Amino acid sequence: MAENDVKVLGSWPSPFVLRVRIALHHKSVNYEYIEENLLESKSELLLKSNPVFKKVPVLIHGDKPICESLIIV
Repeated sequence: MAENDVKVLGSWPSPFVLRVRIALHHKSVNYEYIEENLLESKSELLLKSNPVFKKVPVLIHGDKPICESLIIV
């Protein structure tokens, strides 16, 4: 995989984001973690990647977003 080909949008207090990060670490997948501050405002990347629910976690592989932690894992 190319460098920074996989990105994870998340927030540190979320157990669902932690589930995804543990699974990616267990599978030895290199990824870039992008912290979202959900209390203040949501980033354009999050709104573009998950326009329906606007929630984390979102895994972005290339230009294809995958939402929901159970689907990602």
